[in-house]
Amino acid sequence: RQMYFSTGLKGVEPNDTAKVEGIVFGVLQDLAEKGIDKELIGAAVNTMEFALRERNTGGFPQGLSSMLQAMTNWLHGNDPLTMLAFEAPLERVKHAVAGEDRFLERLVQHHFVDNPHRTTVVLLPDPELGRKEEEAERARLALVASKMGIEDRRRIMQEAAALKVKQQAPDSAEAAATIPRLALADMPRENKRIHREIRTLGTVETPVHVHALPTSGIAYVDVGFDLRVLPQSELPLVPLFARALLGTGTDKEDFASLSRRISATTGGIWTESFASAVSGTTDTAAWLFVRGKAMASQTANLTAILADVFRAARYDDRQRVRQLLLEDKARLEQAVIPSGHGFVDSRLRSSFGTSEWLNEQLGGISSLFFLRTLLEEVDRDWPAVQARLARIAALLFNQRNMLLNATVDREAVPAVLLRLEELVDGLPSFDRVASPWHPEVSKGNEGLSIPAQVNFVGKAANLHDLGYRFHGSALVITKYLRTTWLWDRIRVQGGAYGAFCRLNRITGVFGLVSYRDPNLDKTLQIFDDAAQFLRTVALSTNEIEQSVIGTIGDLDAYMLPDAKGHVSLVRALTGQSDEELDRIRGELLETREEHFREFGNLTEALREVGRVVVLGGVDGLDKAVAGGLKLDLLKVM
Repeated sequence: RQMYFSTGLKGVEPNDTAKVEGIVFGVLQDLAEKGIDKELIGAAVNTMEFALRERNTGGFPQGLSSMLQAMTNWLHGNDPLTMLAFEAPLERVKHAVAGEDRFLERLVQHHFVDNPHRTTVVLLPDPELGRKEEEAERARLALVASKMGIEDRRRIMQEAAALKVKQQAPDSAEAAATIPRLALADMPRENKRIHREIRTLGTVETPVHVHALPTSGIAYVDVGFDLRVLPQSELPLVPLFARALLGTGTDKEDFASLSRRISATTGGIWTESFASAVSGTTDTAAWLFVRGKAMASQTANLTAILADVFRAARYDDRQRVRQLLLEDKARLEQAVIPSGHGFVDSRLRSSFGTSEWLNEQLGGISSLFFLRTLLEEVDRDWPAVQARLARIAALLFNQRNMLLNATVDREAVPAVLLRLEELVDGLPSFDRVASPWHPEVSKGNEGLSIPAQVNFVGKAANLHDLGYRFHGSALVITKYLRTTWLWDRIRVQGGAYGAFCRLNRITGVFGLVSYRDPNLDKTLQIFDDAAQFLRTVALSTNEIEQSVIGTIGDLDAYMLPDAKGHVSLVRALTGQSDEELDRIRGELLETREEHFREFGNLTEALREVGRVVVLGGVDGLDKAVAGGLKLDLLKVM
């Protein structure tokens, strides 16, 4: 059995690795000799127990997860239930921690401090590695080419052409027939219903969405505050405000004590922002959610923590707020290159509506620029920044500006709602006034420069502006386009990591994006030619049916109770009724070849009216501009 410690320290030289190792084991020795804080141990035990009991596998089915856990031992001839039966060993650990003096400290001393069997692995970056590998590859190819005659070169060209034909050819009918498959008749005609009832709490009748679902004794709680009361100028501050809410402590405890308290009594508390257009209206749903979970019997502890942070979070702690700001800035900068397709998609869509603009303000390139400016402001005029954070709290935390969402076992609903009502009653109540927002967005094409040798290429347009009414068949068509045309041309033949397309059925924005793409102009041409592909591709009835079934699988994705409750809330906030979802599902199931043709005719306009955003290296952007592509260039990093 092995235990790994990983440290990521900037500026560490090869001859400093012994020093780093000394620091790591110095910390372990301090733990063994000086002891571990009892509250910290209790928090760790609670966190571990909650995770074991909840078994939150996200969108991955719990049954499959359990099977894979069991196979960890089973494949090696051991008892498959060992990895699943946690109750007995957990109780032994809890008993030992509570009853034995220095139990964990002795384990640290024995297994780490006194253990001579250590291996230190050091990974050092080499800024010249890419150039060296490229030069070596060129030299190798040149050597091979020098030994080839005319016939050898002709043979390689023929093989390359044959490979391209194979890449473009569909799988044979014989091969496809060997795959087990569902039939269209096996698909349910209605969407799965999620139980929801709306009640009210407190004297001002704050709404609470209640989902009485089997949760294994856990209460999942969402507390939402409407962002539409905030002035437009304060919206980019919301991510930092949300971090400070749980990351600065309160007037009674610092952030470390608050973190231990959260770990010791709950399954976790976190924040999420949400923005979307509302179906059938011109409204925007924009919320900051504070989400938490705890055993239903511990709901009082969860709501007490929420009450404390709503009432007295430390927005005046300049050093801590600055630290959070630096972390957020670093997180976005580190995410730009590996997740460039997400930034491009967000930037593209920000031109087509208030909700998409807000999402980009809260987590896109605009947010990164804002954080850099805000960091300077914190250093130059901290009282002004502090006042802005306090103002956000004063506007948001209002009984008339909030809603709640609770997902819990039916028998625990009354007790949980009682605690939530106490939370609501503890907040101030005053008239809610929405602020006007007038988004200022770029309508032109953009080239965003980063230090990278690959590109993230995107193009989008609003199909509603072209007269399109969303039809359920579009879900099948976009999935088919993604897994055939875009996959074959951009990934298989173009050498990119991948590409995707997405249609927002509420806003009508249709976008195509590639990621880690060595091409730029060629990819844009493939995007434009997608319309012709949809108009002319040969589609058998069987192929369409299998595409429909695959899309139904996406709609009916596996959800645990907490996800069901939150999805139900989001549907309510965005005006998506069960009747509307059933209509879309019915249209999806009736998808025909003519729907592909119609969608292709419509998206032909993307060639002329589509907006382009490219994230990539300066040289590639300059080359594209020199070739005639109009781009407003903007340096990101």
